Amino acid sequence: MAAGIRRNLSVGKIYVIKSFGLSNPPNQYRPCSFDLALGLLPSTSFQACSLPAESFTVDAYEFVPFSQLNTRDGNHRYLTDVVGQLNSISGISHKITNNGPAVKQTVIIEDESGAKVTITLWDEFSAVLDHVALTQADSIEAVILAFGGLLVNKLGGIFFH
Repeated sequence: MAAGIRRNLSVGKIYVIKSFGLSNPPNQYRPCSFDLALGLLPSTSFQACSLPAESFTVDAYEFVPFSQLNTRDGNHRYLTDVVGQLNSISGISHKITNNGPAVKQTVIIEDESGAKVTITLWDEFSAVLDHVALTQADSIEAVILAFGGLLVNKLGGIFFH
């Protein structure tokens, strides 16, 4: 079923979904804050919307205050969005993980109260941020970063996302 859906959908287009189910999500499902998961049925259909994709919001975030991150520690049922001012950024390091070689970078952001959160970026995500930091850091007074879809883990007293 999934392969058939992929063949009929295109990135950057908007679709109307008809005939679908709603159910309690399985444990591996990671919504932001919704209690139900959308499920596809044999009768589900996708119809391309005639409006241009530019007329729809592409990104939507539900930012979690830093003070509430501890409630998401180890709960991989939810993805978490955070926003803050760049405090510091580490250099890129190369690590060997259980999944093989990886690139790692650590970013610390802070909120308006001065609370700080450490975010660990892996592989292609670290390379993008490193490029931005190197090319624009001197020309900008404050760098504000928004991170969406993070998993929250507390490791050694520090939150990693």
